[in-house]
Amino acid sequence: MINPERQFTFINQLTHHTPRQPFMVECFATWCGPCRQMAPHLAQLHAKYPKFFIVSVSSEDQDKVTEFVQNNPHCQKFNVAVDSQKKAAGLQQKYSVNGIPHAFIFDENCQVVWQGHPSEAEPEIVKVLKNSESAGFVGKSRVL
Repeated sequence: MINPERQFTFINQLTHHTPRQPFMVECFATWCGPCRQMAPHLAQLHAKYPKFFIVSVSSEDQDKVTEFVQNNPHCQKFNVAVDSQKKAAGLQQKYSVNGIPHAFIFDENCQVVWQGHPSEAEPEIVKVLKNSESAGFVGKSRVL
């Protein structure tokens, strides 16, 4: 089970994940052109869905990701972390993911309910939020 608060080392953390809150883990690399192109989209999703926690995770070293975030204003508008415990890498292996960017959406029970390219995630975000509200989640990410 993934717990984004405990299993990633945050470089940029604007919000905290709260219990039973749906979330997305987006896997990226600083050298990946398509990943860089997703930054404005992820910033937009973060602003549009405050009840949904988003974290973009890299398996690169912390200094490299920190420098990348500092030099990319869009990346300063959503949560970015390093995969310090290799949990995102484990997800990619479990689901036979061979390319990035790649996103995993988790429901209020921390179960993967969707995976795919982050540019296609928004309809699934809407669906998981609707389902989580039906299940009783009414909170949102705690702002730091």
